Amino acid sequence: MEAIQIVHEAIALYKEIQDAPEQVEKVGKRMERLEGYLIGLKELLGDKSRLAILRPAQTQEIKAVIKDIEGDAEKVYEILKKWENNIGPFGLELRFKTIGQALFAIGSSPDKLESLSQDIEQHKTDLRDILQLLGWFGVDALLPGTPSTNTAKRPKSPLPHPAKNDYNIIFVDSTNVNCSRVAEAYVKLVQEWTVRTHGDWRIKLDHSAGLGVRNGSDCMGALESIKPALTLRPGNDKPNETAMAALFDNKLFNHPYKKVIRDTALTRTSRGVTEKLFKTYDFVLVFSGRDYEAVAKLKQALTEKGGVSLVPKGKCRVIQVGSYLAKNGKPVDIWPARKNADGTHSRETWNSTVSNLKIAIKAFLKSELGWVQPK
Repeated sequence: MEAIQIVHEAIALYKEIQDAPEQVEKVGKRMERLEGYLIGLKELLGDKSRLAILRPAQTQEIKAVIKDIEGDAEKVYEILKKWENNIGPFGLELRFKTIGQALFAIGSSPDKLESLSQDIEQHKTDLRDILQLLGWFGVDALLPGTPSTNTAKRPKSPLPHPAKNDYNIIFVDSTNVNCSRVAEAYVKLVQEWTVRTHGDWRIKLDHSAGLGVRNGSDCMGALESIKPALTLRPGNDKPNETAMAALFDNKLFNHPYKKVIRDTALTRTSRGVTEKLFKTYDFVLVFSGRDYEAVAKLKQALTEKGGVSLVPKGKCRVIQVGSYLAKNGKPVDIWPARKNADGTHSRETWNSTVSNLKIAIKAFLKSELGWVQPK
């Protein structure tokens, strides 16, 4: 993998530089962490059984990420090389009072270097999602200088403090009447539980939508172009009552807020995704490899249509919820529970499906948002 070699050379050069300014040091350290992810990816891509779980759109996404890494790593190498040689574009030794003047002399600037540093950090996040999709967990804990995502060791604040509303998330499936609706409602229950016990809550918006739903969607052209074709439906349907009963009809979260969340969830009808999907949300959470691929294709179509105005660089991460339930390195597809032989919905099978959703969502909250489960 050429990207590893380029990154490795840039890191070796970074280590040779003495007394590097803060901006240069930040880029160097981020490159070191990025290398660890690239090595992990190379290891997994050498395993044919891992590659077999990838869909075509996911393979293309990996190739695009690696290509971007190669380009940015080359830029970093060029800057570090000029800095190490202490010469500017005209062969003059750098003797400037400020880092800004020095960077300008080698064809860069503090803003450009910071932008490049942010791009490298985004590449690390993209690789982390890919590694997770391929079934490599705990990578953060293995990398030097990278904080562990294990939230069990985080001390609980002794004093109540306001929630931190930082992230927008949306659960997306095909119909917006099954898993996505259960997941959205469950997060709202967890939010109330957390906030009312004075815990930190990092989610501002918690929504759901259906890829194959016309109601409320303004990007049907892009959705209709996806191959294999999505099954499209008008939408405006109430959620699956059996699925919602599996979530709500029990003694858990037995507080007044539960009824409010339940009543709201049962009255809202299904809606589709919009062009602002990747602009509005920080996380798009899907339930199957099929939906992951469809979302990846939608992202590509919207990028071609509107560029960064519709798909801002580094804004949105797409995660398969079943990655947190991986078996033998393979993410689990969480499908709507199978119906009974007579065509009716099965409460028993939905109980099992909802249980898996809860486990996966809690793992997502802990791993990605640092959520601490109330005692």
